[in-house]
Amino acid sequence: MERLTDDQLLQYLNSGETRLQDKALRFLYSEHYGLIEHLVTSNHGTEDDAADVMQNGMLAFFNLAKQPGFRLTSTSKTFLYAICRNQWLMRLRKDKRITTLEDKHEYIPLDDDFSTQLETDERNQALAQLLDQTGPDCKRVLVMFFFYRMRMEQIRKELNFASEQVAKNKKHQCMKRLREIAARQPGLRNFLQ
Repeated sequence: MERLTDDQLLQYLNSGETRLQDKALRFLYSEHYGLIEHLVTSNHGTEDDAADVMQNGMLAFFNLAKQPGFRLTSTSKTFLYAICRNQWLMRLRKDKRITTLEDKHEYIPLDDDFSTQLETDERNQALAQLLDQTGPDCKRVLVMFFFYRMRMEQIRKELNFASEQVAKNKKHQCMKRLREIAARQPGLRNFLQ
């Protein structure tokens, strides 16, 4: 695989061309997966955990690189490592496995805004998992009510309920189901608080 400089990597990620973006992401993966795998497996993780962390780290790198005015203040390797390290540390804390990492690589601290964004992303993922388990109808009702801030009358019209009261009853049933599911999964419940 052709080696890319950090400038080329950012240029490819921002190109808008799928072919170049794929090339940049494949390069990131092939060049740095071993480092991330070692980080995760050396700190109470599995190879599957490492693959998840790498994928999420690359996605975060990609999204950050596309933000206007973004520029690397370190190497792409160090930046990706910092993202993945912070993601793995947050997961360990969430799972209450351990709170310190043994790592043998220099890293840069991420600013508070980015760490907060990572925590928000993980919280949203956990919530999405819970919503998926409520079933498609409940998920639609809850998403419309809580995320889109739709009033019950709007939800009634959108989902063709007979009356606003039927929509309220459905929302109540769905909330009850969501609470029951969350109660059976303390890891997700604690993370959402």
